[in-house]
Amino acid sequence: MHPILGHSGRLFAYLGAWLPVAGLLSTLVHLQQKVDWLAAVILTVPLTMIYAFICLSAWYLVSFFPIGRLGALRFIPLYFVASLASALLWLGLGRVFAGGLDRILVSGEFIRAFSGSAVLFVSMGLILHISATAVHYTLHAAEQSGEVTRRALELEILAREAQIKALKMQISPHFLFNSLNSISALTTRDPAAARRMCLLLAAFFRRTLALGTRDRIALEEEINLLHDFVGIEKVRFGERLEVDFHLEKAAVQCLVPPLILQPLVENAINHGIARIIEGGKVTVIAKRGPEKLSLTVQNDYDPEVTGEAGEGVGLRNVRERLASAFGGDFHLSVSDDKALFRVHLMIPAQAAEKFEAQRPAPAVAEKSDA
Repeated sequence: MHPILGHSGRLFAYLGAWLPVAGLLSTLVHLQQKVDWLAAVILTVPLTMIYAFICLSAWYLVSFFPIGRLGALRFIPLYFVASLASALLWLGLGRVFAGGLDRILVSGEFIRAFSGSAVLFVSMGLILHISATAVHYTLHAAEQSGEVTRRALELEILAREAQIKALKMQISPHFLFNSLNSISALTTRDPAAARRMCLLLAAFFRRTLALGTRDRIALEEEINLLHDFVGIEKVRFGERLEVDFHLEKAAVQCLVPPLILQPLVENAINHGIARIIEGGKVTVIAKRGPEKLSLTVQNDYDPEVTGEAGEGVGLRNVRERLASAFGGDFHLSVSDDKALFRVHLMIPAQAAEKFEAQRPAPAVAEKSDA
């Protein structure tokens, strides 16, 4: 679609830009052919508007024969011939128009004035069409540049979506492998617990399949997933594992990437609690500030155990997913204080106005224990 014809505002602005041309032609015809001002205006203004529409054809010329494809030695003759043809077409239409005015107004003044100004109309037609071609070439170049930019953005978005999908796919197998190992260990020691863990695992993956397709979920839904996950891990660790939730009411309504906390809690359990003989506690804290949502996962660990508690695939995955989701607008820090390991996240606080929890919401208060 022509960028001017497809937009009424642009069309009126374009025709308005031709009014000074009509005024110039009227003045020249008035002075050269000694006709009164009204006759010069009646003759030239409609003809100028007709030529304004003829010059719109330059858009299709530069679209089909761009300069970059033709080369300078070929586009100059082509565009000159097109401009000359447009000027001669305008001359022919002008003669017909002038003759019609003479018949309607019973006067020979218009055809005389037009015939005497034939050279003027052809030369002006050439100049105007060449100018219009230059303008349309600029518009075409701008549109092509915008198209290239749009395609580049689309490719960037597709690449980011592919990266996010790949990162999401790393979460489920990593957790699944750990769970299957636990089920295998429980099969001979506690078959009932192994069966219960299989059922909980199936329920957990059913929910993650539904939520994992969304870019954002409410933190409350993420907490519900954590309750499912903790239920699975409690089968393995029993009384050795304690998980507390400290959640602000305003925080649980914020949007987060799905499965953003589960890898951190999994790391806290596998790299922290699992290495303490007597077990320990994992704490999840959520607070909302004016612009940021603060999320903290901290766990007990044994500082004498070789290796850094909490480090692993989960933490790297979370860092990469946050970078894909928020660019540089996030903060992730890792710290340990004696026997307490902490991962702290800061992301933009986006409120979730409407969401459907697939499970009853957890008890939420300024401080709540699960």
